[in-house]
Amino acid sequence: QEHKSTTSMIFIVVATTSVIVALIMAFQVPASIVRPLKQLTDIANRISKGEVDQHISISGSHEIVTLAKSIERLQVATLGLLRRLQSSRNTDKKNGTG
Repeated sequence: QEHKSTTSMIFIVVATTSVIVALIMAFQVPASIVRPLKQLTDIANRISKGEVDQHISISGSHEIVTLAKSIERLQVATLGLLRRLQSSRNTDKKNGTG
């Protein structure tokens, strides 16, 4: 009888602990994924509106970091295109063709 009671108590403690850990993980894991994605979305939206000097510093899973690096490459390419366009306009003005 006492052995069954002890076993039941251990089972209840383990089950309760497992549920608590599962609940903590259920809220922490999505937050660790969603937060960087929201930051990257915000940065991408700002870049699309012309704010191309946004600093990108995102950490997280391999996939999140890869996405951040892709957005950073897009940002660098956009900056390069804007600079070439500005340079071309300045050259056209100097040559009287603009």
